[in-house]
Amino acid sequence: MEKFAYYDRSGKPWSEEEDTQLLKEYNEDNMDIIEIGYIHRRTPGGIAYRLKRLEVVDNSIDTRGYEEYQASNLYREIVGGAKRNKSKEKEQTNIVNIKKTTPTLELEIAQLKDEMRIIKSTLSEIHSLLKAVYKFETKVVDKNTKKGTFVNSYLH
Repeated sequence: MEKFAYYDRSGKPWSEEEDTQLLKEYNEDNMDIIEIGYIHRRTPGGIAYRLKRLEVVDNSIDTRGYEEYQASNLYREIVGGAKRNKSKEKEQTNIVNIKKTTPTLELEIAQLKDEMRIIKSTLSEIHSLLKAVYKFETKVVDKNTKKGTFVNSYLH
């Protein structure tokens, strides 16, 4: 399963129309890279990089919303280099509240769907393991009563 299936336009060529739309969203609509990334189905980091290539900003980290993006779980998952904090206090200080706009809520829904697929796969593996455990059960018949009972085979 692709971890970031939502960002299916990442790495694909940019058209002139898409560049024009990007410039309008950033310069005129004052949208941040997270919101724009949702619209274009590209990662916020990819949006920041494109704004740099179009010479809108001198550096990707200067883009609107980059600090929030860097502090987000999405960034940590994409970059993959961040270590998980061991205490809840440290974890809470790293979480930034991103305004709850429709695009960010839909992005969160897409991320939750990806997480649910992972959980479903894990449950399937657990189910297979439980089946293997039940295969070890055997039926023992009492010679006097001729009644059978199931006992785990590792007990015999």
